[in-house]
Amino acid sequence: MPFGRYTNPRICDTRNLRAVSAALQKVKIFQEPFEKVLERAKPGDLVYFDPPYVPLSATAHFVGYAKAGFNPEDQERLAGVFAKLSKRKVHAVLSNSDTPWVQERYRAFRCDSVLARRNINSKEELRGPVGELIITSGRGRSRTTAAKTHDRKSQSK
Repeated sequence: MPFGRYTNPRICDTRNLRAVSAALQKVKIFQEPFEKVLERAKPGDLVYFDPPYVPLSATAHFVGYAKAGFNPEDQERLAGVFAKLSKRKVHAVLSNSDTPWVQERYRAFRCDSVLARRNINSKEELRGPVGELIITSGRGRSRTTAAKTHDRKSQSK
């Protein structure tokens, strides 16, 4: 049963699923330790990283996606892999928390700030939009406010 107050939830969007299936026919998706990408990524490839996010506060520390967690040293290694891919002309994209710590690690790359809605939190008052960075291997800093505005509009629907 879906969580929430839905009168007619869309469980299966057949048209969208078929479109995604068609788009992914020649795509290779790997789930493996992130360093492994250095063995196969070639110039022109696209690599997307979605690591456990850097905590927004001292009490927000959920990194339980990995058996051993995902600590600051892992985040540093990931930033190094990202930089190596960029030097090889591999298109790299990474999402993470919009925190000074993350901004510092990726300051040489394009960082777009967006708001993303979070519906899961043990405290209801803390659910809602949070700052995230979309980091791309293209050079130059960007603090996109259009993405924030667009995201707010889509949340009010």
